[in-house]
Amino acid sequence: MKTHELKILPEYYEEVALYRKTFEIRRNDRDYQVGDKLILKEYYKGKYTGREVTRYVSYIYHGDGTYGLPEGFCVMSIKSSQPNVVLDNVTVNQYGKNCTSITNAGTLNLNL
Repeated sequence: MKTHELKILPEYYEEVALYRKTFEIRRNDRDYQVGDKLILKEYYKGKYTGREVTRYVSYIYHGDGTYGLPEGFCVMSIKSSQPNVVLDNVTVNQYGKNCTSITNAGTLNLNL
């Protein structure tokens, strides 16, 4: 997973910061991947304003000319928290009790 620092115009920054805009359309010149961290830095009249927001890529649609999105562009679904990490058969033991079991199926078992 990579971190990308990107410029964003004030009208779009505000919508992302208020959780109303949950996607980014960008030229895919950075090989964006699910899980990548986007640091969106507000940019106005050739300068950074100092405001920034962090989002994580949860889904990518790669343009191929259909649906009006040219090849080489992508639509990224973004969210404020990091995508879920899949763990395979991890057991957390606390105070001699198996309290949490996580499997690759994403189930959570409490054995108290």
